[in-house]
Amino acid sequence: MNPAQHTQKRRIHTVSQLTAIIKSVLEEALPFVWVTGEISNLHIPSSGHYYFTLKDDHAQIRSVMFKGHARNLKFDLEDGMSVVCLGRVAVYEPQGAYQVLVEHMEPAGMGALALAFEQLKAKLSEEGLFDEDHKKSLPYLPRTIAVVTSPTGAVIHDILRVLSYRFPKVHVQVWPVKVQGADSPAQIVRSLEMINQQNQADVVIIARGGGSLEDLAPFNSEEVARAIFASAIPVISAVGHETDYTIADYTADRRAPTPSAAAEIVLPEYQGLELLLKEYAARLKGAFTLMLKKERDNLLNLKKRLPPPRRQVDDWRLRMDDYQQRIINLTKRGVVENRNNLSTALYKLNNLSPLHKTPSLKVMLELKLRQFTGAMQQQMRADKAALSQARASLEALNPSAILERGYSITRKTPGMEIVRNVHDLSPGDEVEITLASGKAAAQIKSIEKGTKS
Repeated sequence: MNPAQHTQKRRIHTVSQLTAIIKSVLEEALPFVWVTGEISNLHIPSSGHYYFTLKDDHAQIRSVMFKGHARNLKFDLEDGMSVVCLGRVAVYEPQGAYQVLVEHMEPAGMGALALAFEQLKAKLSEEGLFDEDHKKSLPYLPRTIAVVTSPTGAVIHDILRVLSYRFPKVHVQVWPVKVQGADSPAQIVRSLEMINQQNQADVVIIARGGGSLEDLAPFNSEEVARAIFASAIPVISAVGHETDYTIADYTADRRAPTPSAAAEIVLPEYQGLELLLKEYAARLKGAFTLMLKKERDNLLNLKKRLPPPRRQVDDWRLRMDDYQQRIINLTKRGVVENRNNLSTALYKLNNLSPLHKTPSLKVMLELKLRQFTGAMQQQMRADKAALSQARASLEALNPSAILERGYSITRKTPGMEIVRNVHDLSPGDEVEITLASGKAAAQIKSIEKGTKS
């Protein structure tokens, strides 16, 4: 195109004007658009908005999902996830860049609820909520059963019918909740908390009938799973049909394939239990009768083996007389032996008395005292002589005594270094002379070196 041809009719746009035109054209031509791609560079700042890039093998486009729309997501976004988005194409004028404002998103190839189910299942499994170590055992014969379910419908009637048939006298608490809808998880969690606070039930059944994945969503919620895990009372999950599995099933202490099956699991059958008790009673009666007959036979055998009581009394009388005489003899023998031992001990004690050793110990003590006194006097004389010698040596080395003999100490100012050699001085140096009677300041006028350097 030749620019000269458009000289007369050309219209020059600013960058802002051109960007505004592009924005108008794009946003009017594509008010809403479906687009699929892979998420990358996902960033979620404190504002709660989702910023990411949608890309395929040949291109990429910036995308934003604001907090209000992101709140409706049923799954967590991750880098590398393939999604299908519905949004509006918009132009961000300050940068001249276009982007997609996403308002709805779903996983490509998998439903949002199915993906959310798998993500939550993996998360809770990693935390250990499904571990067998945390599963509580069910009571064999609970007195009170709490049932958390809808108060209307076939589920509660089926459970009550089966419980009444299996054990008519059991006490059942029905905790009415919504089993689907947005309010359902909060009601289920609150019921479980109240049941644990009251602590009257021995076991809890959470139940509802079958349905779609959307209908079972409350039992696939994280809050319900954590409430089941936190329950101190054992929980049986009976949600849906036999083929339906929910997060609640994995977290509960026991899963029942159907609500009716939960009622069969939680209680033994009354008639069967009654027959079992009768059988145990018959066995116990037979065992007791047999034991009683055996003990009666043993008693008869012992009775035959026992001698007449009169003969036993005579034997015991003879034994008593014999024991009495033995005691008298042993007592006499002990008195004599103890008297001899006492005499021996007194003799030994008398020989060991200090009174016998006092004269010899006194002589030895006087001898040791004289030896110690002589040694102490000799040591004192030696120490006194050494002290006098040390004092004489110290007085000979005393600088004051040397100064008294007419010597002096000369220091060079201002550092006050002692002058030991004439080479340390120069004419004009100021010195301080210390004498025995005081100090004097002087200045060196001349230096005369001696024969010794």
